[in-house]
Amino acid sequence: MLNKFIRVLIFNVIIVVLLVLIFSPRLLGISMQGGAAEAALGVTVIFLAIVIVIWGNLKLQGNSKETPAQRQSKYQTLDECIFAVNAYLREESKVFSIALNQMIDQLRRMKRKQDSFTEILQQKFSATEMSYVKFHSVISESEKLMRAGVRSVITRLRAFDEDEYKRAVSSPRSDRVTEAKRELFKEYETHIGNTLEHNEDILLKLDRLVLELSKLTDSSDVDNLNALDEIDALIQSAKWYK
Repeated sequence: MLNKFIRVLIFNVIIVVLLVLIFSPRLLGISMQGGAAEAALGVTVIFLAIVIVIWGNLKLQGNSKETPAQRQSKYQTLDECIFAVNAYLREESKVFSIALNQMIDQLRRMKRKQDSFTEILQQKFSATEMSYVKFHSVISESEKLMRAGVRSVITRLRAFDEDEYKRAVSSPRSDRVTEAKRELFKEYETHIGNTLEHNEDILLKLDRLVLELSKLTDSSDVDNLNALDEIDALIQSAKWYK
């Protein structure tokens, strides 16, 4: 939140400085009291400055005005998830930067696995076969689960106060309120850690499934793939995203 305030402040200061330079008699020296053309130019400059200030402030503070539906729409693809995590890293995060960069890496790995999975599926089955539909559903549900994890983490972190966290962690005090804050912040760390661990489970089981699928010689053996059962069980057990 502090970073956003600083950016807004710097933006407005820059606009003020530019106006001073434009209207300063020792520089450009545009005057509202000059001729008609000069006065018109001055009015135009002021009008543009007002428009830019309004647009810039709305743009820089846009995240705080988003509706839940708008935030939800950011997580419809893996690329949108990567963009959302990067945006949070630029705007807010210093405390969780390592974990969030790891999450971005997981999302990129998921994209690569999707490509490999699709290529093997197309080699093994036609798009109309039940086996193709079944495997495609598994990869889609796996992606959906990872996207839900990203949305869950970023939504929670939007309520996270990094300055308050730093004060609580660095404080030598051990009173009830300070300890309660430390425990609360540990919950953020735990949730992110659980999400990263669950993502790694998904990626690992997809690797196993790709390997088993690549060795498959008879489509009748599809139901006997252990990795398929494992990843299906993993998808069904993901309760904290709901």
